[in-house]
Amino acid sequence: MPCLLPGRLAVLVLFAHVAPAGAQEAAPPPAPRLEGALGPVVDIGPDYAGATHVSASTHVGFFLRYGRITVSNTGAFVTRRSDDIFRGLGADLVRSDRLRLHLSLRLDRGRKASETGVAGGVDEIRPTLRGNLSATWHLDPAQPVDGWKVGLGVNADLLGRGGGQVMSLGVGRDHPLRPTLAWNYGAGLNWTSGEYMRAHFGVTEAQSARSGSAAYRPGWGLQDVSVSTGWRWEFDPQWVAFWNVSAGRLLGPAADSPRTEQPMFWSARAGIARRF
Repeated sequence: MPCLLPGRLAVLVLFAHVAPAGAQEAAPPPAPRLEGALGPVVDIGPDYAGATHVSASTHVGFFLRYGRITVSNTGAFVTRRSDDIFRGLGADLVRSDRLRLHLSLRLDRGRKASETGVAGGVDEIRPTLRGNLSATWHLDPAQPVDGWKVGLGVNADLLGRGGGQVMSLGVGRDHPLRPTLAWNYGAGLNWTSGEYMRAHFGVTEAQSARSGSAAYRPGWGLQDVSVSTGWRWEFDPQWVAFWNVSAGRLLGPAADSPRTEQPMFWSARAGIARRF
């Protein structure tokens, strides 16, 4: 599910407890252990939001968990099927059958001017550190793995490098077809601040003079709406494969930008990983 909304060094405190005579001692909670997944991922999609040119890229995806702490550079490599994965270094602040509250940090590599393909070039977007706070509600606590869930997330540029803020709202469901095969589907909506809009879709006077595009200074607003669907196949206790596709449309100030060549967009992702 796109943008779910909304996969952590944990401190384990051990203490001794002397039970009253005849009382039965409760079993101690299991100690946290290191678990993870590693494997290749292929992404296909537009070069940037609003571009017509589509390209493919590959990278090695990884996911690590220790207690409440996770670190990952991709999604879908979970070691527990009920989890959503958040890129970067993160921790669960609250975890129950009904609610998951998660905080994470990730490096946003920004964008080089040459990556846009706009004639005459545009200014680059500097790399920065983004913080993300997300909440996921399971609508049916009796089905925390397979039921419907709603996610809300807010992430922001923590270094003040012009990245602005993004708010995401999503709804989705994992639908098991077999014990080892699940179908997921969902929809998402993104709202962005004026600072984010101007960095990704705006055109300054200087950029206009270089590229010939009209100057454009957008404000805050809805950026896009999308739907997605995918499959997850656990074909072996230690191996998992996944693939998903999504399609959407830029909205409001993003769709009206001179940089936007095509408001409709789609993307696809597939991967395979070994879990440990």
